Amino acid sequence: MPGIESFAGDLSIAAAAQGLLRRFPLVDILVNDLGIFEPKAFGDITDEEWRRFFELNVLSGVRLSRAYLPGMKERNWGRIRGRVLQDRPSSLLKRFATTEEVASLVTYVCSPLSSATNGAALRVDGGVVQACF
Repeated sequence: MPGIESFAGDLSIAAAAQGLLRRFPLVDILVNDLGIFEPKAFGDITDEEWRRFFELNVLSGVRLSRAYLPGMKERNWGRIRGRVLQDRPSSLLKRFATTEEVASLVTYVCSPLSSATNGAALRVDGGVVQACF
């Protein structure tokens, strides 16, 4: 049985993500539970802080998923699980949304038909988002 291996690095930085990919070029399961948030009033969060949140909370997972997914598809084996799926236990699809599904939502939102739709209804995958305000 192989031992546990680790990697230390700030995955919000592309160079650190590349270091991880070099150390672990093939994975069967990617669990991306990275996420940060600071409890501040919306108006007090600077652009720099929003960029840091985006880099770690979103882009780090995108980088790793983009790198590992082709190998998983080639081997016809693998799984990517991220914070988004973990925090949405009631997701109806339990899969990535298709391009067509996202395009349909965007088309609807850009149409006059959506004038009475609030933000809570704008979801491609369904489910419940846990949030604190």
